[in-house]
Amino acid sequence: TPKGEAVLDRPLVVCVDETIKNGMDMLKLLELSVKQGANMLFIVANGIEGDAMNTLIANKMKGIIQTVAVKIPPRDRDSFIEELGIVTGRSVAKSVQEITETNFVKCSKVISGERSTVIIGLENNKPILDSKVRPLKETLATETNPDRKQKLEAKIQRLTGSVSNILLGAPTK
Repeated sequence: TPKGEAVLDRPLVVCVDETIKNGMDMLKLLELSVKQGANMLFIVANGIEGDAMNTLIANKMKGIIQTVAVKIPPRDRDSFIEELGIVTGRSVAKSVQEITETNFVKCSKVISGERSTVIIGLENNKPILDSKVRPLKETLATETNPDRKQKLEAKIQRLTGSVSNILLGAPTK
């Protein structure tokens, strides 16, 4: 593995649209993952701070579950959250309190580096993707504005490619 890159094989993926600060919230995510038989977890969140970060560090030291966390990029944030929900086939939770086992999705592999993350082989997302892409294609067929048409084409391409390419994470400190 190149320096500064983490690879998770067959992890659970969970997305939450908040900065996780409370250690008990992080513990909830870890416990829900272990309860589902996972030994790897990939977290996408607005950030992880304070006691939540300390909980992740303690988890790493004890070797309970291998965890990688990335930040939701601040640029085009709402569009990113929408696309992430489409690609994973799960809703992006507004807070850790509302997360249940149904918010987690399995994938084949996650490769996360300093500037990008690739999620490969998400489980059972094809029917959901098709249902979300169909309206985008219909809108594209009637769109007359060249800029909006180009953005729609790019979005459809990102969502329907064999590897969904959604840039995750911000530079690490």
